[in-house]
Amino acid sequence: DGDIHRISFGGLVGASIDGAGADSVAVATDGTSIYWTDYYDGVIRGASMTSPFTPFVVTDLGGSPGFGHVVVQDCYLYVVANDGIYRAHTDGSDATPTKVVSKVSNSSDTDVAIGLAIDTDYLYYSDNGRVRRMPLAHVGNDTFAEDVALVESPGEVAVDDTRVYWTGLG
Repeated sequence: DGDIHRISFGGLVGASIDGAGADSVAVATDGTSIYWTDYYDGVIRGASMTSPFTPFVVTDLGGSPGFGHVVVQDCYLYVVANDGIYRAHTDGSDATPTKVVSKVSNSSDTDVAIGLAIDTDYLYYSDNGRVRRMPLAHVGNDTFAEDVALVESPGEVAVDDTRVYWTGLG
């Protein structure tokens, strides 16, 4: 239905936010706002986590970019799209996001890059049989991207203080 739903821990009363799109597929929060992607219209939206929950446009990749996952850190939103990973300010000041890393194959295959995680220094992502990382200080320059692992069909990616984790697809 495109709506964003929430419920408090330990509570049975929830609330919904009109997702303003047709197919909300990924969601992230920074503690004050919630952000989500829409598979069909290519728009990344956000809303305050307090009433009145009015949606706003964070940025727009245009068309139907086949969104993957979204992560928020330090006033930036990072999102997986068809041809790479993009970044925009969470306040909606970037009408068009900035591409921060390209896919290995530069493919438009929506299943090539899926997972996405960030720590204080790196952006981690899965891409075409690889788990990769890009220093946050060098986003936008693909020459700084490096392989963390070469694996068959990596999916979701997570990171903690000492390790990188990923799921295997298929």
